[in-house]
Amino acid sequence: MLLAAANVSVSQLELQRRLPRSGPLDPIPSRDGGLPIWGDPDRGFVGRAAGGGTSGGFGVYQEPIRQLAGRYGVDLRDLSGAAPTAVFRALRSGHPVMVWVGLSEGPYKSWRTPSGRRITVNFGEHTVVLTGLRGDTLQLNDPLTGTRATWTRAQFVKLWNRLGRRALTIAGA
Repeated sequence: MLLAAANVSVSQLELQRRLPRSGPLDPIPSRDGGLPIWGDPDRGFVGRAAGGGTSGGFGVYQEPIRQLAGRYGVDLRDLSGAAPTAVFRALRSGHPVMVWVGLSEGPYKSWRTPSGRRITVNFGEHTVVLTGLRGDTLQLNDPLTGTRATWTRAQFVKLWNRLGRRALTIAGA
């Protein structure tokens, strides 16, 4: 959706093929009863795209997405960790914002990456693209359902905080 906003036409399947993976594909149980070994969402897609949650898929965070967009000539700015006002400012400037939200309080799960880094995630993780702001209402596109929806600012902040305030927008926003 961000690429389309930058007038770049590319299919979702092509993007999925070109997105880096961080594996193994499935979690590997620990031999000593510790945390399983799985991928790093800060480095690439973890799990199976068709899996979902603890059944075999998780997702990817902003840096691999930012790098992939760059391969298509689109410079994305990382708003992660910023105050909600940074997201609202980008929207008021007419720039869509991709945000990672927690649709639920969990379940949470932890694992170690092949390099030993501990990852703890919320399997209620989801990504949407905010497209506009009118008063207290944010408009968004939800790729999971293929629908447009609205959230209040308070709803957005609550859901966004659950995933550590991760967001990308088109540079210049």
